[in-house]
Amino acid sequence: MDGVPITFLSLGRFLRDVRTDTSAIDVGGRFVVQPRDDLALGIEYVQRWHVAGPDRAWTYRAAGLVEHRIGEGAYLTATIGKDLDDNGGGLLSLLGLRVDVGEQPQLVLK
Repeated sequence: MDGVPITFLSLGRFLRDVRTDTSAIDVGGRFVVQPRDDLALGIEYVQRWHVAGPDRAWTYRAAGLVEHRIGEGAYLTATIGKDLDDNGGGLLSLLGLRVDVGEQPQLVLK
């Protein structure tokens, strides 16, 4: 089947900090479209509910992301958006370079 590969990832986790006696639940997802073999574009959203502790408010993280393969096993990544209020709630901006080293394990399904 020809077409643009589309991926959806979902997230669910429970966070507990025994030092501050706080707990939170995260729920969210990431939607990724790969229009070319060397390019992936996506958006992600994570909602956080504080279920125990002094701050029972909710917060969220929303971001757009780009990943570009610049060579065999080398990727340039960029993310921009709004971070969780727990982390200041301001602008989230990340720029990264990932380089794969060594042989990749191969999984062959028959």
